[in-house]
Amino acid sequence: MSRSGFIQQTFAIIIVAALVLAYVPPVQAQTEAQAQTAAEDTTLLYTTILERAVKDGKARDLRLNDCIDLALRKNLSIEINSYRPLVQQQSLLAANGVYDYTMNVDGTYQNMEAPITDILRQEVLGISEYKSSAYDLNFTFSRYLPTGGTATLSFLNSRDASNTNLYNPTYSGRMTAQFVQPLLKNRVLDANRRTIQLARKDQKISDIDFENQVSTVIKSVEDTYWDLVNAIEQQRIQIQSAELAMIQLRDNQKRVEIGTLAPIVITQTRAEVAQAIQRVIAAEASIIQTENGLKNAITDDPNDPIWDEFLIPVDKPEIPSEIPDLQGAVELAYKNRPEIRSLNVELEKDDIDIKYYNSQTKPRLDFTAYIGPNGAASPNLKVAVLDEYGNPVLGPDGQPLYQDSDQFTGGLGKVYEQIFGFDYLDWSLKFNFQYIFGNDAAKAQLAIARLGKDQNRANLKQTFQNVRVDVLNAIQTIEVNRKSLYSATIARQFQEEQLTGQNKRFQAGLATNFEVLQTQRDLADARAAELRSLINLKKSIVALNNSTFTLLTQNQLEIALTR
Repeated sequence: MSRSGFIQQTFAIIIVAALVLAYVPPVQAQTEAQAQTAAEDTTLLYTTILERAVKDGKARDLRLNDCIDLALRKNLSIEINSYRPLVQQQSLLAANGVYDYTMNVDGTYQNMEAPITDILRQEVLGISEYKSSAYDLNFTFSRYLPTGGTATLSFLNSRDASNTNLYNPTYSGRMTAQFVQPLLKNRVLDANRRTIQLARKDQKISDIDFENQVSTVIKSVEDTYWDLVNAIEQQRIQIQSAELAMIQLRDNQKRVEIGTLAPIVITQTRAEVAQAIQRVIAAEASIIQTENGLKNAITDDPNDPIWDEFLIPVDKPEIPSEIPDLQGAVELAYKNRPEIRSLNVELEKDDIDIKYYNSQTKPRLDFTAYIGPNGAASPNLKVAVLDEYGNPVLGPDGQPLYQDSDQFTGGLGKVYEQIFGFDYLDWSLKFNFQYIFGNDAAKAQLAIARLGKDQNRANLKQTFQNVRVDVLNAIQTIEVNRKSLYSATIARQFQEEQLTGQNKRFQAGLATNFEVLQTQRDLADARAAELRSLINLKKSIVALNNSTFTLLTQNQLEIALTR
């Protein structure tokens, strides 16, 4: 039935109830009429929440996919849980930060003056006090390596001037490169790499948990949507029941008028009409609560206009053509279920721990390679002029002649020419061995890691069994609900036929008014039971999709976080 037809039918029921209840046979006492006035007024004034929303222009049609889309964008539970994968991503970034390059710069300036108390030294140097000034400026770059080792590159620069130096100022420099690599302990896996690998696994687990949270919200939205369908349709059934009761009241009034029915029957039928309308009103409480639950799932703003609207679900539950194959559903669940995937990742984390602690049980053997080219220069440095035979060349005064040195005369530039030319080089190779007798701490940690993996294997085995039971229950529930729906449909058809027969018997005087009213109530109960069976069947299908963790793919959803 269309929404407009439903509204028209509801108005017709209320109008008929008003017309019928307004008639009071002359044979009834005045006190009875007064006692029913309040109920009649209520019947005249009452309209359903759906009618009020349509009248006020606040009704809003929603398909199930629309609700799911709103939930994915606005559900507060999804929003809250979406931060965990992002936080875990930053944790992974922080763990990788151990491989960042580190630069260290230090500089020193020193000025020194001191008396020379040694008279002989004073005579040799020709000075009575010692004066010097010096500065150092050093740069060091270092980082940890993914192989477990470290690399360091340093540039050391100094300038020195002193009244005891032969040449002033003098410059010196050194470039050092050092590489340290573990060969036994920490070679396969060290603490830094373990932390990074565990952080990657934790990020994967957080993504799985978020998918699970989204799937849980989708299931909740679908269940609530179908519950709202059920609540609205249940009220519609109660309206149909009230309509039948009012038709019966109208027929009874005519029979009383012509004297073929006792007036007391009118009172009995009026009571049934009032109870039917009461059930219509009571059904509205379920509609309101279910609708509020759906609104809460699809909005994140308490001031959203949706709170002032009435949501009308337009999708109808469909009967599945066939029940999924158990083995296929179980295999799908084994592949998709988040708890299984999370436990598999936990087992991978256990393997990382076992590999790390196994490395810690080994002796320490580190290889160190060092190379350090260096250089020195002075802008005032002179060297003797030599002839072709290597003898000093004398000047006119008979003293040796001096000239600038191509190799040593200059400043820091000349120093770095020597350094990068590897003119003066020192290097070394070193091995460092360390052995811990017993090493009980590392062995105990390795044993704990292995026990943890055995425990997670047992958890995984139990989880597989629990998942199989979930899928089995879901499939069997679908089968039971299909049979229940078939049975409820047959029962409803029989109740319709029963009511038709009772009406004919009543017309012929073979059935009482009570029997007709009871049959009407039975028909309403049968229709309600059929609807509940249909909704339960639909929700059991949702439960199966949830047990195989296919709600995301069923709704063609792909989870993507902002990375």
